[in-house]
Amino acid sequence: MIRLVPPARLASAGKVASAFDLSAVELVQLTATQKKRITDTAEGDWHTRYSDEVAVEAVTPDYASCLVTMHVMSGAEGDPRAGCFELTIVVRAHFSRVPKIEIAESDISEFLALNGLFAAWPYLREIASSTVVRMGFPPFVLDPLVLRPEPSPEAVEKHRAEQATKSGKLGDVTTKPAT
Repeated sequence: MIRLVPPARLASAGKVASAFDLSAVELVQLTATQKKRITDTAEGDWHTRYSDEVAVEAVTPDYASCLVTMHVMSGAEGDPRAGCFELTIVVRAHFSRVPKIEIAESDISEFLALNGLFAAWPYLREIASSTVVRMGFPPFVLDPLVLRPEPSPEAVEKHRAEQATKSGKLGDVTTKPAT
């Protein structure tokens, strides 16, 4: 999964990254609810929906930690499999602080918001996947997380104009030879 992040947020989190090392990822909570049996659902591809959030838990001179929560639900809106299962996974990401590097508190919060999710993502993927299989549902795997800079509004507009020109919707003039 590609997550677009404003370049300023990436830069802020990046400059803080040298001041912290990931020291632990700890499972805090796993709630798995099966609401429908697998035989009660239609055949075909499975779709899942999910959401995630990161909350700063602690910032001290020696470490910082955050809680990363992911909710995974089966089925898209209107899908007969919607509501077959729901998962709530909470993990704590601990980062030890490298001494003698001064960092502003706001930059640490930005670092935790992005890097906490990025560090926890492989664990969240594995927990979600293995839990769903153990509940008797077909296997699924969440895509890897990729953080990319969000394009500027100018770049988006330029791309749209190029695509419209290629598809003939803008600036494509066709002339017929005179007979």
